[in-house]
Amino acid sequence: MNRLYLFDIDGTIIRINGCGMKAFSLSANKLFGTLPSIKSLKGSTDLHVFTDVFNRTGLPVTSFDTYWESFRRAFNQTLQTLAAKQIWEILPGFQLFYSEIRNMPYGFCTGNTEAGAAIKMKAAGLPFSPRGAFGDKLHTKDDLARSALETMSLSNPATFGQVIYFGDTPEDMRAGKGIDAWTIGVTGGHSSRAELSAHGADAVITDFTEVFSALPFDFRGEALDKKKHVPR
Repeated sequence: MNRLYLFDIDGTIIRINGCGMKAFSLSANKLFGTLPSIKSLKGSTDLHVFTDVFNRTGLPVTSFDTYWESFRRAFNQTLQTLAAKQIWEILPGFQLFYSEIRNMPYGFCTGNTEAGAAIKMKAAGLPFSPRGAFGDKLHTKDDLARSALETMSLSNPATFGQVIYFGDTPEDMRAGKGIDAWTIGVTGGHSSRAELSAHGADAVITDFTEVFSALPFDFRGEALDKKKHVPR
């Protein structure tokens, strides 16, 4: 069966110790002056949170695109500066799992902008490819999931028989179910096992050392079977 794997990033693949929120706040305050506290980035997109901030400034709507572009430049620079000062944690088992699926269809479904996602992944020492959907143009995880599936479907000739979605928030669980994905909650970020289960997770893992038992098929058995049938 042709399967697609979709991944959130923060709290799912890596932990960045609050650097995303810090970079967001510093960049917004630099652009607009001191603002009321910025709401959590949890389960949202950078565009959505920035729009909320912008709407509180009283600036004309016609200037939004200019400020959004300026913010993204400032955010990327700040995030890179913070990344250089810290070691970010890759969730245990992810690198092994990635080595198993790297030649299969996979992509990201993250509220990070594409540039922000690239900075985070590379700073953690992980490969990055701009595939899937990012928080540059969309406001919700539901929209991201639909866009990621559509984008990945266009770039893959074979129809996906199943989608496996990994995320760490209730919004991820809802987004995954919205595209009929087998949705796996990861407790490495913001949410508990009970919370993820209550919002529709088909399985919940602490990290990727548990991933093979959470999949709805025998991954290793299929992998071995495929190797047996490779043409010589």
